Order: sequence, then structure tokens, then C-alpha cells
Amino acid sequence: MLPNLDRIPAAGDQRAVRMLAQTPKVADEKFLAAIGPRVALDLARYGVRQTTIALRHGSVDVLTDALWATALGAAASETDDERDLMIGLALPQVVAREVGVDPAVLFAEIAGRVPGSPVAQALIEFGSRRDVDLTSFGWARVETPDGPDFVPE
Repeated sequence: MLPNLDRIPAAGDQRAVRMLAQTPKVADEKFLAAIGPRVALDLARYGVRQTTIALRHGSVDVLTDALWATALGAAASETDDERDLMIGLALPQVVAREVGVDPAVLFAEIAGRVPGSPVAQALIEFGSRRDVDLTSFGWARVETPDGPDFVPE
């Protein structure tokens, strides 16, 4: 299996960056409903890719943007299967600890930007967990010539 940065297409990264730039500090239901499935997928993919970049650069700012993109993408494309969201949130949870930020604080901050949504509740609950590791959520860390990355197991 290829690492995330090789496996996940970057074709929508520009759309995701534009959407992040246009998004208000707090995204309400009306805004989330207007995102659309294509951009929601771009945001989700961007969030996963940028989590790896945050790890490589030790950047809390990049990780914050990655988690915000993940939350927006998830909130705009609400699904009934919270397990998929938790699998995706495991990466920023682990990376948060590695870059020196408390996951509970970071996840709560992002949850406050999508208030009242099921994603906000999931962020608060998952960010507070202390039992999150890569293996338990189906991930493995790998070293590539460009630096660390993740692969699904």
C-alpha cells in the first residue's frame, strides 16, 4: 500500500485551500450545506495529506488547518458511519501529541467552529481520548525518502 501523500490525489488541494480561505471562522448549517460533495471530498483529502505535512514540519498551524479541513469536509458530507470519521481523526490526534499540542484542546477549538453538528461532538469526544494509537485505528507510520507518512493497514 502506498503512503498517504502518494496514494491520496492532490488534484483538489487548490479547491480545498480556496474553500478554507472563504470559510467564516464559524461555519453554520447554511454554509456547510453549500459546500457540495466534490469540495467536501477535496477538503477531506487535503486534511489527511496536510496532517502528514504537519508531522514532517512539526507544525501546529498546518495541523490546525488540516483538522479544520477534515472537520469541514465531514460536516458538509454528514454520513451515518462515525467509524470512518474516527479512523480519519486518529491521524491528527496522534500527530497533535507528536508536535506538542494537547489533542483535546485542538479538537475542541475546531469543534467550536462547526457548532451544533455531529462532527463537533465527535471532535470533542475523540480529542479527549487517551487511548488513540495508529494500530488501533488501522494505520501504520512509515518512513519514506521525503519523511514520515502513514499507510492504512
